[in-house]
Amino acid sequence: MDAIDFFSLLDQHIENPEVDLWLKDRRGDQFTTWSFREGFDEIKAISAWIEENYGNDATSVALLSKNRAHWVMADMAIMGSGNVTIPLFTTMKPDMINYITDLTETKLVFLGESINWQSVKHLFDGKVTIVAFPGVDPGCDHLKWNDILAANKGKAPSHVVDPHALATIVFTSGTTGKPKGVMNSQASLIIPTHRARRVVDAGKLFSYLPLSHIAERGLVETMSMTNGISITFNESMDTLTRDLADCQPHFMFGPPRVWEQMQQGLLVKFGGQAALDAELSARGGALKDQIKRNLGLSEATYLLSAAAPIAPSLIRWFHKLDIMVLEGFGQSELMSVILNKPDDFRIGSIGKPVGNVELALTDEDEMIIKADGPSLGYYKREEATKETFRDGWIYTGDKMRMDEDGFYYITGRVKDTFKTIHGKFVSPAPTEAAFAAAEECEQICMLGRGYHKPVMVCVLAASTSDLEVGDIESSLAEMARMVNETCESHARIGAIIISKDPWTIENSILTHTMKIRREKVEERFGDLAREISLQAAEERKLITKWC
Repeated sequence: MDAIDFFSLLDQHIENPEVDLWLKDRRGDQFTTWSFREGFDEIKAISAWIEENYGNDATSVALLSKNRAHWVMADMAIMGSGNVTIPLFTTMKPDMINYITDLTETKLVFLGESINWQSVKHLFDGKVTIVAFPGVDPGCDHLKWNDILAANKGKAPSHVVDPHALATIVFTSGTTGKPKGVMNSQASLIIPTHRARRVVDAGKLFSYLPLSHIAERGLVETMSMTNGISITFNESMDTLTRDLADCQPHFMFGPPRVWEQMQQGLLVKFGGQAALDAELSARGGALKDQIKRNLGLSEATYLLSAAAPIAPSLIRWFHKLDIMVLEGFGQSELMSVILNKPDDFRIGSIGKPVGNVELALTDEDEMIIKADGPSLGYYKREEATKETFRDGWIYTGDKMRMDEDGFYYITGRVKDTFKTIHGKFVSPAPTEAAFAAAEECEQICMLGRGYHKPVMVCVLAASTSDLEVGDIESSLAEMARMVNETCESHARIGAIIISKDPWTIENSILTHTMKIRREKVEERFGDLAREISLQAAEERKLITKWC
């Protein structure tokens, strides 16, 4: 098997004369780069300092920074010294960071640029040692990365890595309740990436989603080391379009929200779907090539949507532009297990198992998985660990079906299924996926727990700004009618709520990985939803409300 610890992987690449660039930071038009050798030398020096000051026996060390080269080097240094990386999101609120750092007894934090620093600084100042990345001033007592680097140049940790020991605790963003800390070893990070290499052919990577999330950590950071390839870091979300177009990565991952925003940006630029269709009819392949270049996707060999179900209509929309977005499946507990292939895919499906992966369905149609490289369980959550990890199988919580060709389809979450007031169970995912074909909608969530009729809550796309209210309502009502024709009577949409405000991380409706928190939608819109659900049932007609 390929190496399953990071120092061994880095050793392989510094001896490879064909591998040069590894990490590339950007600030305006200025670039700072590291080769594998330069990066590894820096990692070893910092790692030696960590070991000297904090030992090598699983001390918790937090990482709070936007994506940049130092994030990766700090992560490698922490794990290489025998200690445990605790990634923190730069958008996390103080109560969540306080919960995580207290639970893990964090002793040290590596700090980069973080939009939440001023609101969380008091949790660290004077309590935890702060090491600031170059160019960062925390505004309190701290050590500097470059000073530590200079004092430890040429050193390396004495710790001998056990690839199967605890190396990092990744706290899921959590759509409900407190987040669970998913424990991973170096092996459980690396093995799934070796598995993904069977399908994903990448030679150049772009990092823009939070490295604090396991997907970006595995599909970008870890893949760069298993494949020996470069990472270019996005300077900021404000420069995403520029940076992506300049990089032209070979592989890109994004949750559905990213692909939706990319679509809406194009439609706004062209003036709507009709205008885009007219341009495509006139310019054909030349326009498609230009669009791909402008989006930064002209050299892409694999474009992945995962983390949440994506509307089949959105995938078809990209395919018409010759942009091959494909679905896949993995989770914090076991990554890279199911993927579509460019030459073997089904729209609407998450694909087929990759490599030596076993899948089965329980009597409740919950998918369970067995494969090499699972996580080590949940940190200080024994009961939750026992519930998910059973006899070598991981219980995913996702309801699935398999077609006659072996492709798997998500039909909903086991815990998302709700019961209406009539005692009928409804799985919202299929209805949401069908309703997502409405061009007017950018975000949707169906509610119905205890309701007379299910209610679809939606946020409008930016492209609707010039449309009349009546036209929007009529179009959404027609979409509901078409969707309802395919549903059993108890699962049909009875009412629509149109939200005037977008759902964001800041207003807590989206998680840090841009998944919709169903309970937050219920909290915000539930009273109105229950009211118009009853009205729709009594009046036997679809009700639409703006909120």
